[in-house]
Amino acid sequence: MIEQNRVAGRLSGCFMLLVLGGTSWLSAQTSVRFAIVGDYGNTVPNSGNVATLLKSWNPDFIITTGDNNYTNPTPAPPNHYAAWDGAVGQYYHDFIKYPAGSGSAWAASGSSSIQFYPTLGNHDWDAGINGWYSYFELPGNERYYDFVRGPVHFFAIDSDGREPDGNTGNSTQAQWLQTSLGASSAPWNFVFFHHPPFTSATRGNNSALQWPFMSWGGHAVLNGHEHHYERIMKGSFPYLVVGTGGRSLSGFAATTEPGSAVRYNANYGAMLVDAVEDSIVFRFYSIAGGAGGTLIDRYVLYPSGSVPVQIASFTGQITGGNNVRLDWTTLTETNNLGFRVQKSAGGGPYAEILNSFVAGHGTTIDPHTYTFTDSAVAAGDWSYRLRQSDLDGTDSFTEGITVDVATGVRAEPARAIAMFQSYPNPFNPWTDIRYDLRASGPVLLVVYDPLGREIATLVNGMQPAGARTIRWDGTAYAGGIYYCVLMAGTHVQTQALVLIK
Repeated sequence: MIEQNRVAGRLSGCFMLLVLGGTSWLSAQTSVRFAIVGDYGNTVPNSGNVATLLKSWNPDFIITTGDNNYTNPTPAPPNHYAAWDGAVGQYYHDFIKYPAGSGSAWAASGSSSIQFYPTLGNHDWDAGINGWYSYFELPGNERYYDFVRGPVHFFAIDSDGREPDGNTGNSTQAQWLQTSLGASSAPWNFVFFHHPPFTSATRGNNSALQWPFMSWGGHAVLNGHEHHYERIMKGSFPYLVVGTGGRSLSGFAATTEPGSAVRYNANYGAMLVDAVEDSIVFRFYSIAGGAGGTLIDRYVLYPSGSVPVQIASFTGQITGGNNVRLDWTTLTETNNLGFRVQKSAGGGPYAEILNSFVAGHGTTIDPHTYTFTDSAVAAGDWSYRLRQSDLDGTDSFTEGITVDVATGVRAEPARAIAMFQSYPNPFNPWTDIRYDLRASGPVLLVVYDPLGREIATLVNGMQPAGARTIRWDGTAYAGGIYYCVLMAGTHVQTQALVLIK
């Protein structure tokens, strides 16, 4: 679906400007930053290196995809604490809320609230479920549970066959998940557990865990067990395998699972996630390349159907005497199959030009430029528009532009006041914020932090009509989600900015 020369709905909801008695109040969109680590629970240097990288992101909390403790056998309570401290506590004790009376050596320096949400792996069961109960304080029955942080509702599942309430699609546990997902009112619902339903690993898929997560209301599934990273897309639904927390790395099968988009097993790493109500950015980093790690994969998740194909420009020009060259640029694309060019003579009905299909880029947050040349065009006024098709068959149309074959471009549709997608975004350390003014007037462009506090005023004054690019340098600011707000006359527009550090 096309959105031309205006910001998508996912951006316009970040802030709400309320004018009460002449005072402006800014309400920030809910946001949260968290990290994902899995298959880390043994005392080896790589587990510590991953923990150092992960904690450098300053996440609000951590979730795990299982196998938190490889110590087997672990002494039975109350003599189990040393094993759990060595496998988990030494790395993440400052995030863990220890139960009252805990015998952990790290209990005194633990968190006053739950900031560490593990899920059970097969090695955790091997180490002893009673040790699990006494080492962590978790919601619900502590084997499978849910919690809400910011705009995300999380559902931890126990995928091991020893789960008393079962691990199949018709089990008591699955019924709990289906009911809980259906009752969730959060913008995002994430399910995380150990054994991956889909994988390109040699052990193959776990068919018993291929529950209908999407139809139940889920938006992503996070797993471990396989000691590598993989992002598998089943249609628009992501399955993310994050099992590179420190245990020895594993390989891939000769046959790749359908939908596998990214596979990585060259080094250890973890995943950083920044979530707001209308978009989520997943980034997987390996520990290679120094303190900041190396970005291996970036994936942005939007609510289904909420992000159109945003067209920043659509122009035409005469080339070679009587050829019309059309150029257009997209800022973002979602499920974009491609474009076909239509034209009309003298304001008449549009007809599609044969063989004019130009393939799109599917789903992307990076700008892309396209071109098509209509050859041997007769003299006169011709109007052109684009028919954009989604992968599901939905069609949308741009506004038309008119070209006089003798003189070139004669007219283009009037542009609304708009702030286009900043680029790059996510970014480090700078991003260019682009906007277009239809008429001259006062302009205020401000950057706010997630709490709604103003941290930078980029523009404050009169500006003539036209396009502008303003660079914001985030060198002096911590990594995280920020928001820029454009106010021009009565027009208010917002955009989320993700600073990576």
